[in-house]
Amino acid sequence: MGYAKADNHENDPLPVVVKIDRSGLGSEGDQKERLYQEKNLKKRKVEEEDMSTFAREKKQYFKKRRIIHQIVEIVLKAGAQLDETLPDSNESPIKNYQHIITILTESIPEYEKEIPERILLLDYLEQKTLDECTTMIENLLDYLRTTHTYCYFCGVVYNNNEDMESNCPGTTEEDH
Repeated sequence: MGYAKADNHENDPLPVVVKIDRSGLGSEGDQKERLYQEKNLKKRKVEEEDMSTFAREKKQYFKKRRIIHQIVEIVLKAGAQLDETLPDSNESPIKNYQHIITILTESIPEYEKEIPERILLLDYLEQKTLDECTTMIENLLDYLRTTHTYCYFCGVVYNNNEDMESNCPGTTEEDH
C-alpha cells in the first residue's frame, strides 16, 4: 500500500545524529554558507585589486606613450625648427637628443641605415621609465618656453614672456 519493496535493494534507516553542542538544527549549513561567502568575498577583493593594478599599469603605459610621442615631435619638428633660428644653439636639449639619434644611427648595421630617426628615438625612449620620460618632457617644454617663448600645447610662438603669461593658460597639458 504505497510502500513497495524492491527485491534487490535494502532499505537502511537514517543514521541518528546526537548533538552535543548548543547550536540549533541547520547551523552547520549556515557555517558552510558563511565560509563560502567569506571565500568569495576574498576572491572578489583579489580580483578587484588585480583589476585596479592592471588599470593603473595601463594608464601609466599610455601616459608614457603620449609623453614619448610629444618628446619625439618636439625634437624632430617644433624644437628643431625653432633651434635653427638661434645663432648659437649648441647647448640646446634638442641638440642633445639629435646627437643621441646620430649615435644610434652610427651603431646600427649598414643594411638598417634607412630606419627613420623617429623610430630610433622611439626605441631609445621606450627603454626609459615613466619618471625619466616625464623629466625629459618637462625639461624640453621649459626650454621651449624660456628660450623661444613657445608653448607646445598652444602651438604659438609668443612675442615675449609677458605675452606668453597673459595669453597661455599654463605650462602643463592639463592647463590647456
